[in-house]
Amino acid sequence: MKVVCESVLGKKGEIPDDDESEVSKLRQEIDDLKTKCAGDKKDSTLDVLCKEKETLQMAQNRCSEEDALRREIEELKLRNEKRKPGEKSDEVAALQLQLQELEKICVALDKRSSELSTLQSENSHLEKDVLDLKGVVEDIKGSGKRLTGEVTTRVHHESTNRTCEGSDIIGSLATQIVQPLRNFFGISMSLTISLSSLTGCLTTGAHVSNTEKVIRESKRLFDGLVLVPLDHNTGDTYACCPLIYAGGVRKLFTDNPGLQKLSEDEDAILQRCKEDYKALKLQRLALWVASGKLGRSYVIRETQGRQQVAPYLPILE
Repeated sequence: MKVVCESVLGKKGEIPDDDESEVSKLRQEIDDLKTKCAGDKKDSTLDVLCKEKETLQMAQNRCSEEDALRREIEELKLRNEKRKPGEKSDEVAALQLQLQELEKICVALDKRSSELSTLQSENSHLEKDVLDLKGVVEDIKGSGKRLTGEVTTRVHHESTNRTCEGSDIIGSLATQIVQPLRNFFGISMSLTISLSSLTGCLTTGAHVSNTEKVIRESKRLFDGLVLVPLDHNTGDTYACCPLIYAGGVRKLFTDNPGLQKLSEDEDAILQRCKEDYKALKLQRLALWVASGKLGRSYVIRETQGRQQVAPYLPILE
């Protein structure tokens, strides 16, 4: 077309043949293909490089993670090696403390055992004394005589017999019982002890009272926590010698520096006792029984005269 235009304008030009035009087209197509192929090669090269980069980064990350894990493992090993000697020393110290506590318990048990053997030897002598006393009382009751004169008591003491005035015995008992109770009642009082009350704690049947041996054993076990024969509820009462009862009252009330007057209910008092029990770590020796009850053992009945009824101590079950 260019050649035709130039010829029309008077310019000289060569009109190409058909073969030459085909050749030029083919060359053009070849150049286009080369250009296209070169672009595709560049794209494929970039993809390969990106993949190689990603692979290298992943490998590097794995190496860094492995190094971090190795360092952590080494640190843990070092900590364990340092901790083992300390743990062993702590265990040894704990065992030593337990051994010391066990030694204290053994000493206390040995002391109790020696006390028990001493009391048993004393009781063996007292059994004969109480049998002699019971025989005298039975003789008096059988003859129907009233205690207006002398009461002969055979006492196993230096193999001698002595005679005491019955009124002196009762008067001495009354004095020893009333004196420690004056502070408890807060008033001056007089207490009358009859001969039946005195002899009842040793001669009454087993459903009301106990023998002198049982009374003394109870005193040793419960340290005076026994009831008085002056309480009229004999079915629920553990009757005992008035002297032992007076000693128990003194320990619990008048001579007890730790005595507290509480207005709380029974559950609250039991909870406080339980806390004190655990604070002293006594549960290592004996378990605390949750079903235990105090009852109304410390209540004084106002319906009866104070001269007739002494303060209650816990009833033995």
